[in-house]
Amino acid sequence: MSCPSLPPPFAGVPVDLAPQLRSAPATRNTPLARRWARARTRLDAELSWLMSCARGACRDPRAADWGRMRAPVAAAPAAARPALVQAGVGRRIRYLADAPGDDHWATPLATLARGAGDCEDIAILTYALLRAGGIAEADLGLMVLATAGGGGHVALLVGNERPLVLDNRFRRPRPASALAEDRLVALLLPRGYVPAKDSGTPAQRLAATAGL
Repeated sequence: MSCPSLPPPFAGVPVDLAPQLRSAPATRNTPLARRWARARTRLDAELSWLMSCARGACRDPRAADWGRMRAPVAAAPAAARPALVQAGVGRRIRYLADAPGDDHWATPLATLARGAGDCEDIAILTYALLRAGGIAEADLGLMVLATAGGGGHVALLVGNERPLVLDNRFRRPRPASALAEDRLVALLLPRGYVPAKDSGTPAQRLAATAGL
């Protein structure tokens, strides 16, 4: 499974350092940063439209379907929401890689309509459901990972002190420390794209943020 194209070679940093990257400088001047900015714009517009539909502004079957997925998440205790969302998305969405050369990041409704998506599509849908279900946006972030096999992957980070990872490779949320074979390349946050560089000590890794 290989989702985003990563600039070679890149070692990354341990996945459990991801929460520390939340306060690191962001950049908007790389291909992945620009792709994330475009995806964020589409995501925000779609969630805004869905909120207006929930207030009775439209009668659209896509919005009704979204509401049925969102309602149990919003009603659940906060601690139960990640597992609830991952299970629901796992039932609805099968993994399907993009065609070669077509690394498209779909919106949540597009992924639901298709019933399939690659790792970015699934992570964005999961992100959107948790955000719409009441998890603070400051507690969410998409992780760009380099896998042990050398491929690219995207998964969702939830929380800060004891972060969980929602990853379509697994059926249930896992602690970030469980992804020891993967390396964190970057964190995609509401404020932008935060790259991580393996440049020696943990402090040096977090300080080096240019170039990706």
